[in-house]
This record gives sequence, C-alpha cells and structure tokens, in this order.
Amino acid sequence: NGSVWVGTEEGVNCFDCIDNTTYYKHSSELRGNEVNFLYADRIRPYIWVAVRHAGLSRINYESGEIVTYFPDKENPGSIINDDITYVDQDENGDIWASSFSRGIDKLDMEKGTFTHYIPLETKGFSNHSVHAFKIHENHLYIGLLFDIILSLS
Repeated sequence: NGSVWVGTEEGVNCFDCIDNTTYYKHSSELRGNEVNFLYADRIRPYIWVAVRHAGLSRINYESGEIVTYFPDKENPGSIINDDITYVDQDENGDIWASSFSRGIDKLDMEKGTFTHYIPLETKGFSNHSVHAFKIHENHLYIGLLFDIILSLS
C-alpha cells in the first residue's frame, strides 16, 4: 500500500508519509517488541511479524486489527513455538513460519491451524535450529544451524 514497515528490538513502525504508526508490546496487541522478521502478505492486507519469544502476529493494515498465534499445549493445531525467526508464503497463500528451536510450521489460512515439521522427527532434518528458509516453485529450501540447505517437496 506504499507504506514502509520496519521491525526493531522496540516494536514495529509503519511510515506512510501521512501518519506514522508504532506498534509496541505495551501500547498495542503485540505480545513482544523484539521483531525478528517482517513479511508482507501477497494476497491479504497483512503484515506478518515474527517476534522473539512472543509468537507470530499479523497486522491488518486496513483495519488495524492484530492477531497473535502462540503455542497452546491443549491445541495440537496451534503454532509449535513462540520464538519465530522467519516467515514466507507459498503459492496457495498459506503462511510458513520457522522457529529457532522447533522447526517449521505451515499455517492453513482457511482452517486457521498449523502443520508441524519438527526437526529430528521429519526426514531430512539433522538438528533443531532453522535459521532461514525459502519457498520457490513448490520446494522448501531450509538453512539449519551447522548444516547444508535442504530441499523438500
């Protein structure tokens, strides 16, 4: 929408040349200030916020609504970890999020549930720490701590 979004260790800032908006833990619905990564949804009016030890948040930049996904041991379809490191989107519009110590989760946008791809429980993973990944032409390329990049279809 022409805005510039910046994630910092003190929250999220949106600069749009008219009104500048800041989202902080104590003044908005964000659960934390230490932003690891921002991602602009290609389909919906959302900015996805990967927050250290505070889950995955999405900001609807049209309505201002903030939704945060966080782990719930009673709900197997919830996000698996609250330390989110990176976010990307596949061709179907589903959101993928990696965590520092628990692998990668895929959010089914229609169902609102996560599928977990947990290190050492999924073929091809050799450790727990996903530092980066990229989705390209239905392949998931993963960068693990102390390991090579893998390609999963």
